[in-house]
Amino acid sequence: MTALAVAVAAVCAVLTAAGVAKLVQPEGTAAVLSELGLPGGTGSARALGVVEVVLGVAGLSIGGRWLPAVVAVAYSGAAGVVVAARRAGLGSCGCFGARSPEPSTAHAVLDVACAFIAGAGAAAGVPALATVLEGRTALGAATVLAATVALATAVVTLFLRPAH
Repeated sequence: MTALAVAVAAVCAVLTAAGVAKLVQPEGTAAVLSELGLPGGTGSARALGVVEVVLGVAGLSIGGRWLPAVVAVAYSGAAGVVVAARRAGLGSCGCFGARSPEPSTAHAVLDVACAFIAGAGAAAGVPALATVLEGRTALGAATVLAATVALATAVVTLFLRPAH
């Protein structure tokens, strides 16, 4: 259960990072939304960022079944946007605000993988990250946190990789 909780925490952390990126530099996301015929503008991009931050932080803090399920839906939606942006020939996916890479099949697959991880967490009912850390030695807690950060960093790195 710890490995699944760490994986779910990592995808929640990535969702939080994507939301923060939209809040700080919403222009890239706003352009993608507009070009796909969705409500655009920096206000919409920032609103999406707020939702992602709240959902990501809640997923990290609360755990359970329903929050990971909503995170899975969010990643499924992101995969859909990436596929639509790719089909439309857009130069950006909008996922990380102005720093977003060109949409790619690999990016969509990574979104689906994150949705799958969150969905597995929903099915299992994963504990919050703080609960996973309870009762562990300092070294054990540091190891769990390091694994979470390493996995989240790897996923963000893969998301931000230029398409080939």
